Amino acid sequence: MNLLYNFKKNNIFVFDLDNTLIGSDEKEYEGISESMGNLNKQGINLYLATGRSIQSFEGIRDKLNFLKFINSSIICFDGSVIYDLYTKEKIIVNSIEQQLFRECYTKYIDADFVVVALDQIYSNSRRATLLYSQLYRVKSSCINVTNLLENTPSTIINIYMFLKNNKKEYILDFSQEIRVNYIKQVNCFSIFPKNQCKAEALKLILNSKQSSLSNVVAFGDGPNDISMIEKSGIGIAVMNSKPDLIKVAKHNLTCDLGKFLKSINFR
Repeated sequence: MNLLYNFKKNNIFVFDLDNTLIGSDEKEYEGISESMGNLNKQGINLYLATGRSIQSFEGIRDKLNFLKFINSSIICFDGSVIYDLYTKEKIIVNSIEQQLFRECYTKYIDADFVVVALDQIYSNSRRATLLYSQLYRVKSSCINVTNLLENTPSTIINIYMFLKNNKKEYILDFSQEIRVNYIKQVNCFSIFPKNQCKAEALKLILNSKQSSLSNVVAFGDGPNDISMIEKSGIGIAVMNSKPDLIKVAKHNLTCDLGKFLKSINFR
């Protein structure tokens, strides 16, 4: 299969952020900005789809030189929110009901919680604040410690439940509208909307532009990119991607993304 030939049918490129465009030091990989500019000049529409919260994304925004070439509609929270880079408008795609959080909080009162809301991050303890800030590289000063039962946010995107014992003894069975992941390194359950995925948010954006996922070339590296990679016209796993993503990708890069993008020339 001629990959470049197929690209000519796909004028929308969508990129994951962490470990796809930037490294663990939050610096752009070599050649990313230059290649993005080249694609932009060729009429390719560029989009960003990240698992980061709006707060976390804004915290590194000034480091990302390639943003000037990216469409202003940024997919955040792994697809739960579409955030406009310039107007700050937010479109909520998926969220968790307040009542579900209150039930969880009441039942597991001995756990520490972090609630990620649309415009703020809240916790019920300094311990939860510290663990979350270390896990997601968010400044602890950006997390508001409060009584979460009395001050439950109206729009909840994600919930993190940090356990105080060393065993995964909890059984979360509140609703079919959520999914639960266990994060072993911090002994934590992450709770998020069942339909939260980058592909659904991307589909919403494309529908408004009379386009579809079949016109998309998607790049990613991890499990949270699987839906986007699977459902796009061409799904590409970058170097050092996780095995689960490599299995579903149509193509797997054997060189740096910046180098690969530089080689694309439709003219």
